Amino acid sequence: MRIGVFVCHCGENIGRTVDCHAVAEACARFPGVAHSEDYKYMCSDPGQNLIKQAIREKSLDAVVVGSCSPHMHEKTFRKACSDAGINPYMVEIANLREHCSWIHDDIKAGTKKSIDLMRFAVEKVKFNVPLSPIRVPVTKRTLVIGVESPEYRQHLMLQMRVMKWFWLRKSLRLVDT
Repeated sequence: MRIGVFVCHCGENIGRTVDCHAVAEACARFPGVAHSEDYKYMCSDPGQNLIKQAIREKSLDAVVVGSCSPHMHEKTFRKACSDAGINPYMVEIANLREHCSWIHDDIKAGTKKSIDLMRFAVEKVKFNVPLSPIRVPVTKRTLVIGVESPEYRQHLMLQMRVMKWFWLRKSLRLVDT
């Protein structure tokens, strides 16, 4: 497996308390890493283009990005990798901003922890497998457990009028409605 590692400075958000260049250099020595680099704003168009270019030029199979929260940019990086030919589920994000930068004042400590988180993400991506999204039909049924108040039951019945629902009373008797 050929893994590409990309470390984002997130402007000063990460770069203020993490030596991002040192993190990228350390990641280059991890087993399986074929490419490692850092960039000021990896989520920007130029940053995403760096990822796409490295995927094509280095024939990468998987990508690890050290950046801010996956909640914020996971879709961004997965789409960039998908555009370059990598299955989007072969991408891992190490949250360097919230887990390192924002909690450390000492650059050495922040950098050391960032290297550890990147190592974990690199090892994790080695076990990822390409996936495809699936569609699963939803059965509109609801099981309501333990509601004895008639007023509350009436309220629930109004809310759930489009679904098939079942009451499970304290007496453990199933009531079909």
